[in-house]
Amino acid sequence: MLREGSITYDPYDGCFVVENGDYNINLYENASGTEDMKLWVWDGDSWELEIEVNNIPIDCDGTLAFSINAAVGESGDQVGIQVAAGSVQYILKLVAVAPGLIE
Repeated sequence: MLREGSITYDPYDGCFVVENGDYNINLYENASGTEDMKLWVWDGDSWELEIEVNNIPIDCDGTLAFSINAAVGESGDQVGIQVAAGSVQYILKLVAVAPGLIE
């Protein structure tokens, strides 16, 4: 399945300490506009376009809290949310970048 669209994420309220001493990164999820969805099915010989729906409204407005300790781990931290059409899984993985690579 291919879904295309636009979502922006903005940090909010800084970080805070939770009971176990872990810090969280808070992100504000703000998605609006439209997206297109295409579902491709393998028929044994080639990929066939089974379903195409265009201009699906995007309307997500929520908050995500990722654990910094988990985000620096090998798999990152995963946060799931429920939306009208189903569920969405977000993964935040923080990696070290050598000085001078980012300007």
